[in-house]
Amino acid sequence: MGEYVDLRSGADGLTLVDPAMNARMSLGPVGTEPTPVPPEGFPFPVDNAWEFTTGGLGTASAGVVVRDDDGEIVCRLTESDGERFGPGRRFVELSGSMKVYVRIAGPFEIRTEVDDASIVFDAPSRVRLGVRSYHETPTGTVTTTPDPEGLAWAVSRFGGAIKTDSPDRSYPTLRGHPPRLRIGNERSVRGTAPRARSETTVAVEPTTEAVMTAAPLAYYLGAPLVTGSDPRVEVRDAVFPLSNPTESPERLLKHVFMCDVAARQYGPNAAGAAEAAAVDPLLDFERLAAAPEPERLAAYLGVDPERTIPHCPRWSPVAYVQPDAEYAERLPDLVSRLSLVRPARPPSYEGTEAAAVALRRFADPPGPTRSVATAVDDGERFVDVPTADATETLWVGDGVPLGAAKSLQPSEGGRTARLDQRVVVVCNDPSMTEEVEEVRRRYRERAGLEYDVDVYGEQTTTQLAARLREEASFFHFIGHATADGLECPDGRLDPTTLDSVGVTVFLLNACHSYRAGIGLVESGARGGVVTLGDINTHDATGVGIDVARLLGNHFPLGLVGALLRRRGGNGGQYLTVGDGTTIAVADRQGVPTVCSLAVAEDGRYVLSADAPPGGSEHIGTVGRLRNVTDTPCLLGARNTEITLEADALLDFFALEDVPVFVDGDLRWSADIERADLP
Repeated sequence: MGEYVDLRSGADGLTLVDPAMNARMSLGPVGTEPTPVPPEGFPFPVDNAWEFTTGGLGTASAGVVVRDDDGEIVCRLTESDGERFGPGRRFVELSGSMKVYVRIAGPFEIRTEVDDASIVFDAPSRVRLGVRSYHETPTGTVTTTPDPEGLAWAVSRFGGAIKTDSPDRSYPTLRGHPPRLRIGNERSVRGTAPRARSETTVAVEPTTEAVMTAAPLAYYLGAPLVTGSDPRVEVRDAVFPLSNPTESPERLLKHVFMCDVAARQYGPNAAGAAEAAAVDPLLDFERLAAAPEPERLAAYLGVDPERTIPHCPRWSPVAYVQPDAEYAERLPDLVSRLSLVRPARPPSYEGTEAAAVALRRFADPPGPTRSVATAVDDGERFVDVPTADATETLWVGDGVPLGAAKSLQPSEGGRTARLDQRVVVVCNDPSMTEEVEEVRRRYRERAGLEYDVDVYGEQTTTQLAARLREEASFFHFIGHATADGLECPDGRLDPTTLDSVGVTVFLLNACHSYRAGIGLVESGARGGVVTLGDINTHDATGVGIDVARLLGNHFPLGLVGALLRRRGGNGGQYLTVGDGTTIAVADRQGVPTVCSLAVAEDGRYVLSADAPPGGSEHIGTVGRLRNVTDTPCLLGARNTEITLEADALLDFFALEDVPVFVDGDLRWSADIERADLP
């Protein structure tokens, strides 16, 4: 289950606040003050529930489902839709920045628009509202020895967090967070960490690398993981050999996942997707949807994965993990997102050799920079992380990653929910007012009335430390830095010296801010964007504005970093550190969309759209690329293209402000005019 969700009353009505995800949903005015009630009587688990009387509710929602008293789907409503319902108890399911269920006795009417849904009653009615956070936390801790057998024993506890063995396990909301993993001198279990009890067994070679690679598969199957000389997956009489210990578990995970996606369309939570239709002819999935899990998996294993994997979405994230036992402690967080885990020891470089590698990745910045430090700080070890076919690539290990995010274990302070919804901008260089004014406008434009946007200038070391200790959803620093800290009028502030911080997400838009960012995460922040070396001041201003727009458009931190690496200019100098699932300002619904624009041979424009997994929307989520296609698809879907004339393209850009890559440069659709088209 997730963290608690708060229900607040204000001048504009009720607002649901999920502090763990920095998310909120406005419900509008109601007739009576909500009364907390036990979270019971709903078709699915909820964290909190209330009752109140109201004449109607209105909220932003990416999807509306009406269920009967038994939880069975009555209908789904899309945008610009409407439906009237007579007397009788029903549940209205709203999918936004959290999952909401409204229990209604009827009669009532539902109306939907592009991003909004409203429930209207014939007369004021008593309703029960239940809500579930998308945030998941571990409920127990498994301590084990550092040898492969000990690690396999611990991973065998991961599958107990899967909430169903039906094909619906392909929905991320039914995959719970595994218990924490700690390395020690003996095996022990504290709290809730049940061992997987599936009839399936996953066997791998007795190496740390093999155990790490197979961890997501064992978790997804809810299966125990054992070591031995014959790597395989075994269920009843069916055996699938894992002949390649570094590739076979990953391929089998994708195969089983795609088969589940095809089968779940025949279950009680059916949600069609283009990928399911492509795989559907391979088996009798309608029959298998209701079959026992061992029978269903055995049938899956009888199909060549080459027939399903081509239809698999672009999987994300891919995590390269240093295959040492200490980094096995990160496995629970990785597999909770169903990340692909690839143990690796990439080449690493220090000193002048590191400078040469870094400069191959990032061209020397022309013009003035935000620091006079050297291109690579002495003592840093840079890791040349492999390229992956994924939107988000993570590095879990020693050193500073090139071409990937630095994934860090959240501190206990970083896991703590924060209620203060503030954006804090600190500018310690008065010559950089362009970025200050633009980001102030962007944050206020997107954040809405519930958020405060505070701007400070010329902060001393004492004042800057105070700003960092104050609770804030997002902290944006503009100025200069060195390896010794963030520059202030009276010296430098080293964030590693702070015992704790109150900021959730940060951007340190200054040269060489990597060490400062690591210090903020270690002191309690969830994550942020930092720089590896010198950055051109003009480009840095553009990056700061882009980060403000991306975060304001509900992009999670990991996707922000991935898009910055694709961006022209000094974008490759930026990387994210910490927890990439974190969302700074969740003030809108739907999934973030990224577009790319190219010119076809006939002179028309080819627009490619992508909605990658990220934040709370992990692999398996179904979405619809609004204004691109009416066909639901899995997040990360491939081949979502449309060809448009110039006028139609500009009309498309006017519908919604989204990031668009044009000739490798990051642009925004709202800013593109006819003269800007290639």
